[in-house]
Amino acid sequence: MRSIFNIASSACLLGALSAGAASDFSFTVRQNWPWDTRVLIDVTMPEGTNDVELTASFVNGGVRHEIALDCGTGLSMSPFSLTGGVHRLVWDPTACGYAGAISALDISAKACSADEHAWIVIDLDTGAAQYVALGDEQKDATGRPWQDLEYKTSKMVFRRIPAGTFTRGYTADEKTYVFGLDGGSDNTVLTAAATTLTSDYYISIYETTKAQVCRIVDGNSSYLSDPMPDAGSVCASGFVCFQRGSNSVEGINWPFTKFAVTPTSIVGRFRSLCGNRFMIDLPTCAQWQKAARPDSKWLWYDTSSYPGGLAGGTVNDSYDALTNIVAHISDGYRRAFGGAAYEYSPPDVAGKYLPNPYGLYDLVGSRLELVLDMWNGDAEAAASAGIDPVGMAQQNYNYRMMCNSYSQKKKLTQWLMASASAQNVSDAAHKSGNEFCYRYVIHLNPPQSFGGKWFNE
Repeated sequence: MRSIFNIASSACLLGALSAGAASDFSFTVRQNWPWDTRVLIDVTMPEGTNDVELTASFVNGGVRHEIALDCGTGLSMSPFSLTGGVHRLVWDPTACGYAGAISALDISAKACSADEHAWIVIDLDTGAAQYVALGDEQKDATGRPWQDLEYKTSKMVFRRIPAGTFTRGYTADEKTYVFGLDGGSDNTVLTAAATTLTSDYYISIYETTKAQVCRIVDGNSSYLSDPMPDAGSVCASGFVCFQRGSNSVEGINWPFTKFAVTPTSIVGRFRSLCGNRFMIDLPTCAQWQKAARPDSKWLWYDTSSYPGGLAGGTVNDSYDALTNIVAHISDGYRRAFGGAAYEYSPPDVAGKYLPNPYGLYDLVGSRLELVLDMWNGDAEAAASAGIDPVGMAQQNYNYRMMCNSYSQKKKLTQWLMASASAQNVSDAAHKSGNEFCYRYVIHLNPPQSFGGKWFNE
């Protein structure tokens, strides 16, 4: 569903042009130069939820340019997850460095479904991004997606997760059953709560590896070929101040400063590497939980589509059956119970065991994963449930939530999908040596909790 408009004059209004006789996608373009440098693009989206890909080709300063239009290149709103109907997107050429008149402007547009944009693959050497449709992903002989070494070193793969309502955490019956199997847990296990995410988003399928973070930071390190998940050993990268910027020195403090990060932080560098096309950040607890456990009827997740796979486990399964499920999806479980010398470490290679139905790996017992939410350690974790939750809003609270669990845990209850713990991330504690992993999210729209704004304005 692609159409192209050409603006040859300095001020014009074009009528809607359908992309095809059977298509309900159309758009109009208007620019009122010299009174206004902005270009108004009204798109009529098909039914359901779709993205719109916009590309502008134009002459500025005697040179022809072609750029994708998005928030990083002067577009006024996110072009992702647009519902059916008319939406106005305003492009400001001056916001991305094109001062003065533009001429010979061609605007092309394409409406794309979530399945057509199921994956984003980012080249970490160039920042270039490629969409891959569901079913077109690279798979190994057993059907596992994105297993080639390059996707754990020089590229990063993100999976699109749909918006919707889900159950974050475990019910009282589920907790009682599993706790009774091995005598309880010293982990906090989140209590079931209805949670709604109003926008799709992308999450990286692997915990960020040493090779990947080195490319994001400076591209010059002995770790450039290391596919092991990074647990804070590379550039002190596991620490929050290096991820987003410190709160006391640089004033970066989620959720108060929303998606603001410092340019020298890892997230800031990652956004810049991609030309600021994507709102890259850490996930919220709700985003991590929805992506990790796609179907709350299972205690873990269903792997039956893979050779030798098992269903995800329920309260009707025995202790032996549940431990077999966890062992089947976690390299860490095998190492911990096998007494391996490196049981405290992440897997030596990302993605060794079976992914969940979204194609995400290392979700159980690899290493604690940092998320954005402030947290006081209670199992209800009310602020990480509800509609587009962003965590507690307590100015002086220094604890951030972590999902997943360490691989050395010896009880089944310590391997539950809704296990959570906390990390003190006050500026002083950044030097404490605590290590944890992380995976990145591409946020497609601001949460309703932020009033539809990415930043404080």
